Amino acid sequence: MSSSSAAPKFRVAICGAGIGGLVLAIAIEKFAQRNVQIDVYESRDAITTAGAGISIALRATEIMRELGMYEEIFGVSTKPPSSGLGPLFRKSDIPEGGFKWFQQIIRQQGLAITRQDLVDILKQHLPASCTVHFNKRLTTYNKQPAGSIVLHFADDSAATTDVLIGADGIRSSV
Repeated sequence: MSSSSAAPKFRVAICGAGIGGLVLAIAIEKFAQRNVQIDVYESRDAITTAGAGISIALRATEIMRELGMYEEIFGVSTKPPSSGLGPLFRKSDIPEGGFKWFQQIIRQQGLAITRQDLVDILKQHLPASCTVHFNKRLTTYNKQPAGSIVLHFADDSAATTDVLIGADGIRSSV
């Protein structure tokens, strides 16, 4: 029997299909290597993101390289200058006047990218073992005596998993 038709070792449920949830699904597949069923539950009807751009720090670019996405991310990113002026600190006790105290010099490493470009690349790298479920807002979950977890969604549906990870923001039910 091939490993693709074998029952999964365990099931992972990720609530939230944002940058964190998508990267986690990709990383699980890369490092678990096989027999892990990944279900991503997204409360909206599509994988989208809000906001403009983000900076990907040097360590995060190393992780993206390990996950096999660096070249694509590098291709659509804007490269920040190698260094630049940071915030200006002034000393002043009166509304007019005062003096420049110091200005920090920032050495930037990493990349700048729009959130949507990053999410689009992440979507392309989702593993075949990952199923994304839309319009699924988790409301509660219950741990079963056998160790599994039953997920309950706002649309009155339910699902079962072995591991539950919240990547759906500060108002998460997880």
